[in-house]
Amino acid sequence: MPRVHFMCISLNLTIILSHAFNMDSVPHAFFDAVFIQLDKWDLMFLKKISSHWSNEATIHYNERRELECYLTVDFQGNQVGIEISDYHNRTVACSALNVKHDRIKSVVLEYDSVSDHPEKPSLECFKKKFFPVLHLLAFKCLFSSVQYKVFPQDVSNIFNVLQECNQFTEIHISNSGEKCAKFVRRQIDLGNVRRLTLCNMYGDCKWPATVQASLKSLVKSPKLRELDLSHSNLTLDLAMVTSLVERFLEGYSAIKVVGKPSFPVRRLQGLDAKEQRSYKDNRTYGELFEWTRANALVKSAAGMIMIASHLRKPRKASQAVINICIPNGLEDTLKGMTVPLLH
Repeated sequence: MPRVHFMCISLNLTIILSHAFNMDSVPHAFFDAVFIQLDKWDLMFLKKISSHWSNEATIHYNERRELECYLTVDFQGNQVGIEISDYHNRTVACSALNVKHDRIKSVVLEYDSVSDHPEKPSLECFKKKFFPVLHLLAFKCLFSSVQYKVFPQDVSNIFNVLQECNQFTEIHISNSGEKCAKFVRRQIDLGNVRRLTLCNMYGDCKWPATVQASLKSLVKSPKLRELDLSHSNLTLDLAMVTSLVERFLEGYSAIKVVGKPSFPVRRLQGLDAKEQRSYKDNRTYGELFEWTRANALVKSAAGMIMIASHLRKPRKASQAVINICIPNGLEDTLKGMTVPLLH
């Protein structure tokens, strides 16, 4: 879980900075520069240190604003409506953004009329003036763009602008066309995606095979914590599932994965056989393949392969299990199943 991850960073950082706090020769500018780079969660820990510098951490914590950014591209693709608000739904003008204390934690993109937006620069102006600020302030940021319609070609140009932001660690997105798919591939290549949900909200706009290929590298990323393909045409193939099992057995953190298998699940029989056992599960009426290791769980149901941690208590306190199952009678349906992909 990300909060646990941040806590580990904070505790290590606390130990390091607590020594620095006791050094009178460390300039104020050093700590100021460090605090600017920290997550608010880290600042919360640092302000509890009993020293003069904890007061500085407290100031940064109290001044930190976590913001949401709503972007709306008009129907012609000529303008971008911008609305920024804090978590109390108070609007923040772009001119009032503070590089030192403000952090954009989510970006939501849609296309619609921009008449009601407080700021609506041209796309070119957005690219030159606002995007550099967004890129600077975005920090471990959620990106969401779930549309019920395909972006027109001119409107989708905004994906070309946004794709270079390397702070989108969580992405929820439906396919809005070729440039949208390119955006997803680029984000995977940047290597910072921790959670990715891909869906098909528009019947004819399926994800292309190029995105399926990028997912093969994503499942090997040590940063990945969650992947949801359940509402898309994309599938989990045998190589991807094998990678997930192997990374689990090698000691990587557990992740949650949901998606349709493109292969008969019985082909998992014998995969890492030393750690595996199979059995019937009366609760799900399915056959389960289980690999045992510490602190993770993988399980599937209703034709979906799902990988998650702590879904049930392990038999021993020092163990957790990985389960991959499929309901009886569904395997023949899924066997040899392929999903049409656009090239």
